[in-house]
Amino acid sequence: MKRLIIPTTILIIAVLAIATVVERIYGSDTAYETIYSAVWFKILWGVLSFCGIYTLYKVRNRLRVSVILLHAAFLVILAGALVTSLTATEQLLHLRQGGSNSELPFKLTLKSFEIKTYPGTDRPQDYVSHVTYTDDGETANYDISMNHILNHRGYRIYQTSYDDDMRGTFLTVRHDPWGITLTYTGYLLLLVSMLWVLADKSGTFRRLLRECMAKGIMSVALLATLTHTAEAQTTPSPRAISEEKAATLARKQVVYNGRIVPIRTLALDFCQKVTGKRNFGGLSAERFMLSLMLYPDDWRNVRMIKIEDAELRTILGIEGKHGALADFFTTNGEYRLRELYARHKATDDKMENAILKVDERCSLIVTLINGQLVTAVPHGAERPSEALVNAELVYDYAPWSLILFIFTFLLSVTMLAAVISGKMTKLHLTLNVLVALDAIALCSLYCLRWIIQQHIPLSNGYETMLFIALTAIIMAEIFALWHIHKVGLFTVLSLLVAAFALLVSHLSFMSPEMTPLMPVLQSPLLTLHVSVVMVAYALFALMTLISATAIILCRYSTEHYEHMTLVCRLLLYPATFLLGIGIFLGAVWANVSWGTYWSWDPKETWALITFMVYAAPMHKTSIGKFNSPKFYHIYIVGAFLTVLITYFGVNYLLGGMHSYA
Repeated sequence: MKRLIIPTTILIIAVLAIATVVERIYGSDTAYETIYSAVWFKILWGVLSFCGIYTLYKVRNRLRVSVILLHAAFLVILAGALVTSLTATEQLLHLRQGGSNSELPFKLTLKSFEIKTYPGTDRPQDYVSHVTYTDDGETANYDISMNHILNHRGYRIYQTSYDDDMRGTFLTVRHDPWGITLTYTGYLLLLVSMLWVLADKSGTFRRLLRECMAKGIMSVALLATLTHTAEAQTTPSPRAISEEKAATLARKQVVYNGRIVPIRTLALDFCQKVTGKRNFGGLSAERFMLSLMLYPDDWRNVRMIKIEDAELRTILGIEGKHGALADFFTTNGEYRLRELYARHKATDDKMENAILKVDERCSLIVTLINGQLVTAVPHGAERPSEALVNAELVYDYAPWSLILFIFTFLLSVTMLAAVISGKMTKLHLTLNVLVALDAIALCSLYCLRWIIQQHIPLSNGYETMLFIALTAIIMAEIFALWHIHKVGLFTVLSLLVAAFALLVSHLSFMSPEMTPLMPVLQSPLLTLHVSVVMVAYALFALMTLISATAIILCRYSTEHYEHMTLVCRLLLYPATFLLGIGIFLGAVWANVSWGTYWSWDPKETWALITFMVYAAPMHKTSIGKFNSPKFYHIYIVGAFLTVLITYFGVNYLLGGMHSYA
């Protein structure tokens, strides 16, 4: 029975991965019908559960109580999922203003529905159904909104949609008292058991920690290179407003992306989207945008629109990576991209996407020239304070994430050079101070964005990469303090993780623009969920670098190889446990927000795959291969592929409800 667990686990992981691809190609309904809701899929989980119960019973005398409780928690969670699938009911309830519905064991009446917006904008902040429910002669008022459900007599009622005339609402009514209770019990057991495993003085984690503290991990070399090329840009000759005038207007507030912001924020986004840079031809972003808006005819033939695709440039007859607005129109005034798009639509995805990108940039310019991009703040709207305006101007002043990437990367390379040259003894104090300054700078940047947005920055890819970088920088500082008299290996590797995250955040597909939170994201559970998962990802990235370094250096330094193996095994526990905690926090958030704690969304599915993949090396007693340091390091490097798919692959390839992250 014990031998059946491994192939069953591998089979489940493979099925889950295939299911996400099926969903992407054929749609959610097909994936649910053929896989997630299929009897054979439930039987597969049942086989794994039965094998786990049998194995736990057979080896119960050799396991610590914390480990038994940990595995029991997973069995309770699976049992809860089974009960939910067999007993839960769900229905969509449509109510018109003043109307009631009695399919339920109590009467529910809609008084009114409203969409709350962010001050000064038309961006939705929340969707609210004002209802009255009557039960046994007692009447009470309640506001059902996103992340604020009505829970009465075991019925959980969620805000789902609304009528176009704003006089009706759609509510989801879900009844699942036993499944949710059992599943939440499993989550609680999981949290307790994970903390117990980490705290158990006789457990594996504490033993590894004692060995690390006793040996004192030393520094080794890790070399990386980076090249950066920049295209020379011809200075434009059209009329431009004065620098003094642009600086004055930069502070003026406008409505953009659902927020009230200084014009400089809008101008930076505009300039970056159109030209690919923060400034153009020696002009600041606000000077460039305002000049284009005031003197459009002067700028018509200026090559400012970025075109990444070489084939598209050839078709358009454009040399270099930038084209002028005039290049996209014929002498008769016809828009050339319209005909190109019609020709390539549904036949060439690559060219279609390239055309759409350039079309967006052309449309932005036309929108600006027509006076539709810059929107005045409505009269009477609540404006940000001068302090907030100043904070945003400071944030916009420079590409801070790029600057911090360069500094962090150069710092890690400098540490490497000091190790190789044998000058670490003389430089250790200076380098440790620089690590601390790096951590303070990145923390300040993150807090500044937090202050500007008025919510923790964890709502998109750019912000989560910043959070990963911040986590890695803090770990680097912890390692630096751990080895106060020398710069340790793990300080260098942590800095490289931070540098990589900052570099990715700076890439074009990681948009740094700030937008108000979607209503469904306005929950403290989101902050906990994303924060915990991002810390886990940062630890997985650090483990990958350690294992890759160990594989390279295994022939040259036995001592360093042992140290790296020891620390990598140590980090596996908090990293995997944090991911597990993050998953069930996300499940609770989902249950509160849209009525179900698990929906087999691609992000959820791949997070589960990642957890199962990283949990495997913890079972080196059962899986003897993991006792081999070489196999362990190769496995850890390969396992990071699941993290990359979960974070990037789902967002940009597989889609789903979580693709906004």
